[in-house]
Amino acid sequence: DNNSNGNGNGNGNSNANDAGGVTLHLVAYPAKDNYEGQLYPTDWVRQAHAKSDAANKYLVLLDAAAFVPTHSLDLSQVSRSSSSSSLATSGHRVCFKHLRG
Repeated sequence: DNNSNGNGNGNGNSNANDAGGVTLHLVAYPAKDNYEGQLYPTDWVRQAHAKSDAANKYLVLLDAAAFVPTHSLDLSQVSRSSSSSSLATSGHRVCFKHLRG
């Protein structure tokens, strides 16, 4: 079959994996905006996972680096809905938030 689109699987869908045809979607957002300090709901992780079905899987990356020094983060809420969540944070912001140079 010469109907290849350059992604190697020839099916025209560059997001589908060869193992099962599931389309992966990445949702990435900050829990707290670095510039204005606006907070975004951590419940968006659960909402994104709830959209997953047999054909679509939603993966979530929550950037909590600016959030965790000043707020508590319930990891059970962020990770309970699926193992397809990732959390980014910064140790120096948590441990040394009061040391400014």
